[in-house]
Amino acid sequence: MFFNLLFLTMFYNIFSNGLIIHKKNNACSHLIYYPVKDFSSNCYRKRDVVPSTPDMIKLNGYKFETHEIVTEDGYKSLAFRIPPKIHDNRKEKQPIVLDHGIQVNSEVWTWRENRSLAFVLVNAGYDVWLVNQRDSGYTTHVKYKMSDFKFWANSLDTVATKGISAILNTVATATNKSGSIIYIGHSRGATLAFMYASEYPEEAQKILTGVVALALIIYFEPVFYVKLLFQLSPVLSKIVNVLRIPVINYPVKNTAKFFKILCTGKFQKYDYVKKGSILKYYQEQLPLYNLTNCKLPVYMFYGTCDIFIKEKAVKKVFKELGCSEKEYFRIPSGTNTKKLKFGHNDYLFAKDIEELFYRNLLRVLDKLQPKK
Repeated sequence: MFFNLLFLTMFYNIFSNGLIIHKKNNACSHLIYYPVKDFSSNCYRKRDVVPSTPDMIKLNGYKFETHEIVTEDGYKSLAFRIPPKIHDNRKEKQPIVLDHGIQVNSEVWTWRENRSLAFVLVNAGYDVWLVNQRDSGYTTHVKYKMSDFKFWANSLDTVATKGISAILNTVATATNKSGSIIYIGHSRGATLAFMYASEYPEEAQKILTGVVALALIIYFEPVFYVKLLFQLSPVLSKIVNVLRIPVINYPVKNTAKFFKILCTGKFQKYDYVKKGSILKYYQEQLPLYNLTNCKLPVYMFYGTCDIFIKEKAVKKVFKELGCSEKEYFRIPSGTNTKKLKFGHNDYLFAKDIEELFYRNLLRVLDKLQPKK
């Protein structure tokens, strides 16, 4: 179900920008409809409304700060900080970075009113940072416009090393809490954390106190949709280039890169060479990310109905990690949970999210409190 929506969204974002005239909804009658605003009959087009993470934070009654994160390769992304109440010192205002997956942005952490993870964590006393990657729509560049194709010409490796490093250093400087920051990533957001921690283990240990990976994708067997996307991506890229369609917010190329790496069955770096005007991808002798370099405490969650992640893959990552403090959790847990289902995106939308996920997550976060 998740990838049906993902695949449909990708085609929608490509062709609605240049080939198909489509009503673009930007307002809904209730907060719960925003995740499906492009398809819901409860949403509509309003000229003076552009829903955003700040809008959702304010609608839910929280104060926030906007921070600009600048990477060494010229990208400027917005991060939204939701601090706990002034006199709330239960968690000593420990910073938590929430990083999103593919095809979405920081808005996903705010869509469910007071049940949204961002607000659950703030209410628990944490200093929450909602970050955006360079393909999220909350990013500009010092040289290129979003309509320039060079804006999107970066590898997933660059996003992980330059992007995550800039985010964490910004949060550490702003909070003065280097060494006590928790990183929570969903899907690709989790994958980026392990790329970063494998490449910069010393920096990661200096800044972070632990990583919580939700629906981590590193090793998986490609399902039909991924195989189809992989086969179509060169064609789609050519269509976009020929028709000069600016694929705003969710570029197919970056998504294709993500699944290109994963389809190899190896946690390897991505590379390409330019041949004429066509990018020719190759995989021969590419270096691998060394998970033994990751010495941080790691806690992983996976759903029993996640079509991308199986327990076998989780155990493989678990075995390769170089940290001594590590644990993984199945959702739902127990033996009498066959009727309960938890998929790849249910960390955001599950009906019983408090019981199935939040309760265990908060216990894990308690383990990652700064050591006194």
